[in-house]
Amino acid sequence: MDIVVREAVEGDLEVLVLCHSRFMEHHIKADKRFALRSDAEEKWGEQIASELSNPDTLVLVAEDNSKIIGCAYILIKSGALDFGPEKIGYLCDVFVETNYRRLGIARRFLSSALNWLRMREIYTIETSWSVNSEEAKSTWPELGFIPISVSGQLQF
Repeated sequence: MDIVVREAVEGDLEVLVLCHSRFMEHHIKADKRFALRSDAEEKWGEQIASELSNPDTLVLVAEDNSKIIGCAYILIKSGALDFGPEKIGYLCDVFVETNYRRLGIARRFLSSALNWLRMREIYTIETSWSVNSEEAKSTWPELGFIPISVSGQLQF
């Protein structure tokens, strides 16, 4: 395998939407409480296209022989108003095709994210993961992420 991690370009948009669709399928399979809205796929294309041109977002893809097999998004966002840094990185929507998991691709996405954030003098990165995703529960702590809070949802 000759896996390359690179910054996404506009020509990757269609495959990025497909990756996002697979990412959401994975979430739904892990936890039936996730349910897609009817306009979700249309909105993904719009959102991903805007992220590709956003200077505060890094969109990465992993390729094996020119075939995209994963993607990740890193955002720069405001930190908490009362503690911690003013700006932080946020690693979100990381997806790797099933046959390519456990090969260090998430680690490579994280390394690229950290380098990109360092160039912007941002030294804190956060992520979140689904409590019912076995892959996520092992991957993120293994890569050094330490849970600091838990969020919940109440539907009424």
